[in-house]
Amino acid sequence: MSAFWQAYVDATGWRIKPSTGTTAHRPMLLPACTEAMMDVDSADAQPAVSKSAAETLALAASRIADRLREFEGLLRHDEATRAVEDAFAGNMPTAGHIADRLESVLQEATVATGCDAAGLYLLDADTSQLKLRSCFGLPKSRLMQPPRPLRGSLGDLEALVSPVVTIEDIPRMPHWESPEERGAAIVVAIRGGDLPLGTLWLWDDQPRDITSAQQASATLAAGRIAAELEREVIHTKSIEQTEIRDELRSASAWQSRQLPPAIPLDQDWDVSGWCEAADTVGGDWFAWDVLPDGKLAIAIASVGTSGIESALTAATARSAWQSHTGYRHKTNQVLSRVNDTLWQTSTGDQSTSLLYANVDPETGEGQFSAAGNCHGLIVNRYGYRMLTSPTKPLGHDPDVRPMVQSMRLLPGEALVLISQGALASNGSPQSGRLTQQELTDAIRRELHNGPEPALSCLRRLFAQAGKADADRSLAILQRQ
Repeated sequence: MSAFWQAYVDATGWRIKPSTGTTAHRPMLLPACTEAMMDVDSADAQPAVSKSAAETLALAASRIADRLREFEGLLRHDEATRAVEDAFAGNMPTAGHIADRLESVLQEATVATGCDAAGLYLLDADTSQLKLRSCFGLPKSRLMQPPRPLRGSLGDLEALVSPVVTIEDIPRMPHWESPEERGAAIVVAIRGGDLPLGTLWLWDDQPRDITSAQQASATLAAGRIAAELEREVIHTKSIEQTEIRDELRSASAWQSRQLPPAIPLDQDWDVSGWCEAADTVGGDWFAWDVLPDGKLAIAIASVGTSGIESALTAATARSAWQSHTGYRHKTNQVLSRVNDTLWQTSTGDQSTSLLYANVDPETGEGQFSAAGNCHGLIVNRYGYRMLTSPTKPLGHDPDVRPMVQSMRLLPGEALVLISQGALASNGSPQSGRLTQQELTDAIRRELHNGPEPALSCLRRLFAQAGKADADRSLAILQRQ
């Protein structure tokens, strides 16, 4: 801007004198021919324009200068931010004033090496171009310059394969391709581990000898710059992971709120359930309800995938099940409609195991249908009997026709629904799962106390079985 104001004086015949203590914050204009500016022209010189016109032009120029300084500040922060993005494959920081830290390192490096200016150049994703991302002792307008190609940049190429490059007389050594027309330079590679990230240039205005101590200081500065870039990425990732964990906890709490409370559904009919996800969120759920015709409905489901995908699929399947149980139906019809929903909202990758049963509370007679690997059995004090066997899950094929089976619960018996991740396959012990015999023995021991004590006993057994490798859930409907 100093060059502009000098050109302003030459063109208008007025100089700028900063005003203090004024409310208008307007520059004070004095004729260039006054005693203070006698060296501009002769004593008889007259301003080329009127004072009001010169003042208007000065105010407009001041506003432009303010906007330019604001733009340079934004550019400085943006380039420093992109420095981290370039160095670490797209991990864009969101905060942290990395620009200030980088410039501080560059300033300290210039002092330690006895140089006058410094520039940080980082490679792009294709490692074909170098872009100035931070500088000290250079006009900030340099940050607006386009990237320069790595090909042909001998100083940068040599620094990327050598510990340090010294150019003691740039005018006499033009083949080194210095980005700035200075006297001498030190070039050091910026590395993230074994990966080259870019180069650090330190310039002196005059040609001079460069000592080994100055080379070592430049190398240390390059290491600090790499550490600052890595620190910013770690900080950003930590913030992102914290936000993700908070979102997952909210999703987990939402899933828990969707599970129905353990309350008597009818006289002499008690129900309870338990669900545990292997991760923060899961794909298992259970539900029960009293249908419009007075029958008791109970269902359990398990999604074949894990994590967020399983939670989304589980929400879709649960909504579909809930929407299709509000009118007269058979259990196999509900499963078919849930399958239609899953198939139409995916590409066949949302497989879901679902077991659905409804019971007449007066007689204990009912029907059930199952798809996939959820298990159903009826337990009494003498033993148990299986109701289901593995079949094709829902969402895997558009043409699924589950069978409807009849059943009957006698007084004192319980209908137990088990997800695929809770029961060990082939009766052999598995981490986090119970065998069919272990599960039914525990239920039979507590059956006279009701479903809630039985589930408490099962939770203790699951805790002893080890860490779950899949979502686990159980639901018990008992007739007193």
